[in-house]
Amino acid sequence: MKRGSASPTAGAPTPSSDSSSPSSVVPRALQPLTPRGAAGFSQTSFLRLCLFQSLVALTASITLVWFFQTAVFPTVREALQQLPEEGSLRSGELRLVTPVIQPLAENSWFSIAVDLEQLARSSSGHDLEIRFARSGVQLCTGLGCSYFRYPADLDIPFNRIEARSWWNAWQPMLLTAVAFGAFFLLFLIWTVLATLYCPVPLVVAYAADRSLTLQGAWRLAGAALMPGACLMILGLLALGMGWIEPVRFLLVAGVHLALPVAYLFISPFYLPESADHEKIATNPFGDAPTPPERLPAAVELVNLPSAPELTAEPEAKNPFIPEPADPPKSPPRSPNPFAAS
Repeated sequence: MKRGSASPTAGAPTPSSDSSSPSSVVPRALQPLTPRGAAGFSQTSFLRLCLFQSLVALTASITLVWFFQTAVFPTVREALQQLPEEGSLRSGELRLVTPVIQPLAENSWFSIAVDLEQLARSSSGHDLEIRFARSGVQLCTGLGCSYFRYPADLDIPFNRIEARSWWNAWQPMLLTAVAFGAFFLLFLIWTVLATLYCPVPLVVAYAADRSLTLQGAWRLAGAALMPGACLMILGLLALGMGWIEPVRFLLVAGVHLALPVAYLFISPFYLPESADHEKIATNPFGDAPTPPERLPAAVELVNLPSAPELTAEPEAKNPFIPEPADPPKSPPRSPNPFAAS
């Protein structure tokens, strides 16, 4: 340390020495389910983000296959069992020997029926109803009904024996298509949404003086989509188990769309402060502590000789000031003759 330099106070913290504050600690990308965890993915690699997205997409695909296998396909198999012995769908027209108006199969929220004359005009109480009419299929929900005509070149059997054989042959392929389609479709949707959402954390980080790059903002936006996907998986499980109705499932779907947007605004605040912010935070008028100089290892400190002790010299007398006179001496006192000897 140079002589004459003021040594910094031991207890005075510097602006960049507080490593325990949330703004100076880089969050770790352990999981994207919290805003802090999603912010950590902005500082990690693209491969780590793909690993977590693959895990969530695989879980979603398995859940979707389970949902169809548990809540949809049993009702379809029961409806095929209730079909008449003879019938076909040819040249855009459904041909049956006896018209069927009663539902073929139903569960708590889903039903399948044949209504050749379209006698039913509204939903009968189920959240989703599929009705096969003479010239098209009718889809009814609580919001209303929609009608779709059969293709003119469609030629498929619509009787119990042939329809069951066709279903048993194509069911494994349908489940495989659902699994792979959901997996790759999720990746495509997440890529598009991350590209559209990445300007949001960039603007928030700039306003909050946080360190964030364009690539980091894209990874943060991709990680922010994972909590909504996990919430959708839980909602699909609850719907398949019968714990919630389709109306509440739609509410879960709405929340899963709004959740990533909230993460985009909250997660940037967990990022470390930018370098420009740290420069502005320091006081330009204060005396910055001088760091101690390091001496080379080969240089040895030499004990300097101590300074000689200074002795006080006698003060010189002023010749123009007269010296004070000595006080007069009192005469000796005589003994007291009356005092006892």
